[in-house]
Amino acid sequence: MSAQPSHLEQNKPLRCFDVCIDPATTMPDWFIDWRQQFLSDVRMLSPRHEEALARLIPLLLCGEQSAIHVFSEEIERLHGSPWSNSVSLLKVIETDEYTHEQSLQTVSSVLMEPVDLNSIKRKARHFYLGLGTTSGMVEHFARISELDTCVCIIMNSITHSDLGKRHLITKLFERIKQDEARHVNVCRKHYSHLGGDHILLKQGRSSVSSKLVSMLKTEANSFEMLGIDPDALFYKLTRV
Repeated sequence: MSAQPSHLEQNKPLRCFDVCIDPATTMPDWFIDWRQQFLSDVRMLSPRHEEALARLIPLLLCGEQSAIHVFSEEIERLHGSPWSNSVSLLKVIETDEYTHEQSLQTVSSVLMEPVDLNSIKRKARHFYLGLGTTSGMVEHFARISELDTCVCIIMNSITHSDLGKRHLITKLFERIKQDEARHVNVCRKHYSHLGGDHILLKQGRSSVSSKLVSMLKTEANSFEMLGIDPDALFYKLTRV
């Protein structure tokens, strides 16, 4: 077994990247209701499901933390510009990503800790740092749009996993999937506002999805433990 029954303390959240958010940020009602229900009625997970989630959620958490950082920087960059509508939309996404991050932290707090947690986080951090190595914000948002599309596919696969549709964790992933689908549209519009064209958008697709699949392949067994065919999932990601 690659995970041990040593549960993470809620005051020690998983971190790949620092999270800076406006302290006045208001969390949405759905999160408050879901979290209260989840913590008061945590359904027991089978050992294999718990281990799988304990290994996959750190990868997702790193992505949410990276996204918060990206959107926060872009909002700051556009501060005082005439792009007030874009800033408002990006702030909504920033809040969404922070809500996702806090939701995944909540789930993580009741899971066992993988013995190789630091290695998992290093892999994720390496991937997301590479995603940010671009020639500028135009290319960066092309990659973000592509990544969000991939995240929708991953979330959809988990909502159809052996956890079952009624499980609160499944309901969380369904909510994240819906939000990320909306983010794809906003990011593509912002990409166009920045001067991006469809050619660059297409050129970045294979790069993002192939590198993401390379990272996820290291956890193919975790997807299998959730009843997800990793080969089918990875094929869908490469065909985005």
